[in-house]
This record gives sequence, C-alpha cells and structure tokens, in this order.
Amino acid sequence: MAGTMKTILLAFGMSILGAAQPAPVKQLKPDALRILIVTGGHPHQTTFYSVFEGYDDWMVMTDAQPAALAGSLQRYDVLVFYDLQEQIPEAARKNLKEFVESGKGVVSLHHAIVDFTDWPWWYQEVIGGKFYIKAEPGHPASAAKGNIQMHVRPKSNHPIVRGIPDLHVLDEPYRTMWVRPDVQVILETDNPLANRQVGWVSPYEKSRVVYIQLGHDRHTHLEPGYRSLIRNAVQWAGGRLK
Repeated sequence: MAGTMKTILLAFGMSILGAAQPAPVKQLKPDALRILIVTGGHPHQTTFYSVFEGYDDWMVMTDAQPAALAGSLQRYDVLVFYDLQEQIPEAARKNLKEFVESGKGVVSLHHAIVDFTDWPWWYQEVIGGKFYIKAEPGHPASAAKGNIQMHVRPKSNHPIVRGIPDLHVLDEPYRTMWVRPDVQVILETDNPLANRQVGWVSPYEKSRVVYIQLGHDRHTHLEPGYRSLIRNAVQWAGGRLK
C-alpha cells in the first residue's frame, strides 16, 4: 500500500489508526454494514469521523484518494464520499461503476459534490448534481461561503429525514449548483447564499444514492440532528432503513 494511505476502523467511540482490527470493547454484529469513507483532496476536521462512531452494526473503514478507489470495492456495502477529486483514473472509474451498478449504496457529503465533474455519468446520472468550479458554457461558476448560519428543513416523508428536526447549523452553503430536476428533495433552506435543495435522493435506479450538502466542520459534525441524519442516510443507502 502507498505510504500515505491510512486505514481506520471506527467502532464504539474509538478510532484506530493503522492496521484494521476489531475495537476491544465488544465485537461487531455479524451482519454489520461494511462502509468505506472516501477522503482526500480537501482538508477536514477530525470531528467528521465521530459521526460514524459508536455503532455495533457498522464496520467503518476510511481511505484517501487516489488509493481509495484503486482496487475492487465489492467488499463494501456503502461508499461515503467526503473527498474532492475532479478527476480519477480510468481504472478507478471502472471500479466505482461496477460498485454502483451492482446495487451498492452511495452517500455523498458536502464538498464531494465536486467529485468527478469531468464524468457526466457520475454527476448527471448517479449523484444528480454538480458544483461548477469555474464557469462553463451555459452555466456560471458555483459559489461557497463558510461559517454561515443556516436553517435547514426536512422536506418529504423519506426514511432518511423521518424524525429529523429542523437543523440550525453554522455551515458552508453552496449556490448556483446544477441539480437534476427529478431528484427527490429531502432537505431545503431559504438561505439566499445556498441552493434551495441542500439534500436529495438521486433517481438513479440501480443503486441507493443520496447527497447531503451539510457537513463543513465541527459545528455541524457535532450537531445531534446532523448525526442522526447521516446515520439514516447510510442505513438507507445500505438497504437497512425502509
């Protein structure tokens, strides 16, 4: 493995850096959901990982780009993207497409909306949205502004937002993004610095795919409502939440 690669298993309030091994507190459930968090290309606070800690029905690994997608992904049930990679090699595209088309789940968070923006299959069909790093013919550059108070409301009766309260968070809204018109919006805001849609379920039929725009730093990571939201999103993407 590349020297920069880190493997982390998160369980029961612990983060173990280095070789993957069970947390000593107790064993994971035999049918634990196998989750890979994909990072890289964008700095982030370590409070992000705490969102995934403390569950005995999740086996959570994390790996950074470009190594994260370099091999087969079929041992995972859900990919959680928290990276920022505009381009990936052809081999990584093949691995990712095989994973998605096999019916596995995808959760894309915050700046991962910038992922693979030169790959129309990914942003048009799978994710259903695109953040424009720079202006392109027919579309202006998208914008981001950090440390903004946002009021975010659940919209719909989708299982991901079932029981989730309105969220009042200090985050980084995005605006002037392209969002596919037939996504199922599950979160929205009236903040003028953001697109109205801040969370949606993709209409992609071969997989369960959700994008949630929130998640900039610890102010959101430590918010109980956000943590419940991400729990629901991963459970739904993994086919555990109906």
